[in-house]
Amino acid sequence: MTPLSIGVTTRNRPDALCRCLRSIASAFPSADVLVFDDASDVPVSRVLPAAGAALGVRVLRDEAGAGYIAGRNALVAQARHECVLLLDDDTELLGAAAVSRGVEVLEADRTVGAVAFAQAEADGRPWPATMQPGRNSEPAYVPCFI
Repeated sequence: MTPLSIGVTTRNRPDALCRCLRSIASAFPSADVLVFDDASDVPVSRVLPAAGAALGVRVLRDEAGAGYIAGRNALVAQARHECVLLLDDDTELLGAAAVSRGVEVLEADRTVGAVAFAQAEADGRPWPATMQPGRNSEPAYVPCFI
């Protein structure tokens, strides 16, 4: 699989960040992992969970609270690899298979610019179709994604 950078945005949710980083470590132990700290009251670098240290997480901090969109831009700009998975701090990866398949799609077709993944609860139950990035039950091309 192509090397992968994973960017996580966070603000004042160290417990959620810890769960997220543990799931990343389980699925992608050698990924390039970056965390954007959007002006947390206690800087992430001071409370970085053990999972973060094990992954060699790089922390980018914005003291002004620029917001998660600016954070995602900073994460992509600092990523070491062309393929970047952007996550919120409350994300828990359920495994590596879907992301690995998404990277394969990006590698196989240079006209594909992004891959969106289905959302689910931590136990694997899918969110309602209206909350998914697409309403198909199989992978599908969509002309745009917000």
